[in-house]
Amino acid sequence: MSAPITFATNPDAAYAQFLEDGFFIEPDVLTAAECDQIIAAAERLPTARDGTYTPMMNVHKLDETFVDIMSHPTIVGIMRRLVNGTPCGLHTQMFFTPPQRAGLGVHQDNYFVEAKADAFASAWVPLVDVTTENGGLYAYPASHKDGPLPVAVADTTGDKRQTIYEETVVPAHWEKRDISIKRGSVLFLHGYNVHGSYQNTSQNKRYVILNTYIREGEAFRPGSTAKREQFPLKLAS
Repeated sequence: MSAPITFATNPDAAYAQFLEDGFFIEPDVLTAAECDQIIAAAERLPTARDGTYTPMMNVHKLDETFVDIMSHPTIVGIMRRLVNGTPCGLHTQMFFTPPQRAGLGVHQDNYFVEAKADAFASAWVPLVDVTTENGGLYAYPASHKDGPLPVAVADTTGDKRQTIYEETVVPAHWEKRDISIKRGSVLFLHGYNVHGSYQNTSQNKRYVILNTYIREGEAFRPGSTAKREQFPLKLAS
């Protein structure tokens, strides 16, 4: 049985797979100790301290731990290829996703950012093992090839504190793929990949940090809520 393709072992094949599917999982990027360090930083954030555990945006402005992980050399090295140039930080968001919390509605990240298709990508970093049970992602392979898709108002019935209120209209013939991913691995997402997440039906929080990157100097939409700002990473010399 052949070894799995990774950016570490076969970057050209890994990049080709990313271009085909619109997403790619790179295994074993962070250590367990690094994951625990980020979880500890997350538990110091305001919505953890007040017990609401609502997602927090721009956490890199609150704790240097999040800048460090965004600047992780393996992640930045892969991002350099995905955004076709020098990657800059754009936005961070910490998801705690406690038990029974709803997931995110189906969406395309670049619907909100409005960057060039080849200049923007996301890194979704689970700090615990993530499966369908505890709020795992699902994605539509190759959906990015259709570019920006129309949206419709989402069903906001029930606990939708993490749900996007305008969801992507998914063609009926598309088939989604559930994604299970080990802690410390990184899911790289094309800006136009269509994806969402499930409700957490487990008894534990699903800690994930989402980092988004843009090619240096490219235009984007800041957003009235997200307040995106391009910022330099701690790149190795």
